[in-house]
Amino acid sequence: MFLMVSKIFDDKSGNPIGVSYLSEGVLAFLLFFTFLFVASRLIKGAGFRKIDFLILVIVFGAWFLSAFNAFLVYKQPIIYGLIEDRRILDMLVYYPLVYAIRSEWIDHEDIIRAVLIVGLIAIMLSILFKVGLFGAPDVSIQNLPLHKRADRTSIGTQFVILSTLFAYTLAIGFYRERGRLLIIALIGFLVLVVIVQTRKIVIIVTALMLFFSLKNRFGIKVVLFSTAIAGLGMAFLFEKYLSVESLQRFIAIWSQLTSENYLTSSARAHTIASIWYELKEVYFMWGYGSLSLLWNDGFHRFYGANFFLADVGLAGMFFRYGLFMALFFIGIFLYAMHYSYQKMSNIPLRRSIGISMWFIILSPGAGLFLYLGTSCGIMLAIASGFERGQVDYFDNK
Repeated sequence: MFLMVSKIFDDKSGNPIGVSYLSEGVLAFLLFFTFLFVASRLIKGAGFRKIDFLILVIVFGAWFLSAFNAFLVYKQPIIYGLIEDRRILDMLVYYPLVYAIRSEWIDHEDIIRAVLIVGLIAIMLSILFKVGLFGAPDVSIQNLPLHKRADRTSIGTQFVILSTLFAYTLAIGFYRERGRLLIIALIGFLVLVVIVQTRKIVIIVTALMLFFSLKNRFGIKVVLFSTAIAGLGMAFLFEKYLSVESLQRFIAIWSQLTSENYLTSSARAHTIASIWYELKEVYFMWGYGSLSLLWNDGFHRFYGANFFLADVGLAGMFFRYGLFMALFFIGIFLYAMHYSYQKMSNIPLRRSIGISMWFIILSPGAGLFLYLGTSCGIMLAIASGFERGQVDYFDNK
């Protein structure tokens, strides 16, 4: 199941091994399983656990509200809005996973193995792509200002992140097979830096690893050692497989973060400025939804070709849902995270779940559950599935 939802074969830009319509098939399965899960609870007259109900509110509330807002404001047919925001349904991975855990089909050891194995598959495929064993980056746009990272790839990125964080926290927590876990964490981190090249991800993962090492001498040594090895590894990769031009572009990517042109004239800056104007000068109480390119070129007719809600995270949430409903969904989501983690039994996975939840919360560009739905669903399912103490139901059954 983890391999199915990993997006390793997701057909999107940056993935050379994507399979057309596979992600839509996965979403159809998740919708069908969720329907069966809810229907079985209703037929049996069993109560809904609090966290199970909150996931339904977040996913279907956000999904339908965005489509409805786009219909009210732009007269876009609701079906196009549902298609455009279908990625929210990734979070429904919660239901098959939590069902498997509660049915005792899998335990925490199985989950650790599954996350690490799927993460390693994504890591190895990313490396093979980078060294040219299959596929090829689109070098035709590498020199364009908005496409400095045309040579990067995105193969199961969420599982690369999860496996890196899991391996690191388990290793510094004195879990068995520490050596292998440290190797996985190091290679995963190198892939994020050199191949995935998403700066926000690298910064947040680095900060979390350092923070979780503060009270652990072994963890501090690991971070220092990993930094040295990462530097040597990057130097080897650039010399062996890449080029001086690649190194120069890599440096330019990071220096771009502090450039005035990037902060004021980039596509992201343009989108945020447009959103801020709409919310401040026009209307901020009710959202605008999300337009699909399948319907009259989407937002391009209104805000230009450089307007993308997919890259502005929380700002995009406020635009989609309006101020109050965005805060409503954010509040419910953060409460679900806190509630499920506090209820989680003290198993080796607890630290890994904690650091992964912090990654989700500290990734404003991802808009929490909007673009990290798979990770959100998995983390909440694990925390809720291994719940300790009295179980809270809405109907007190």
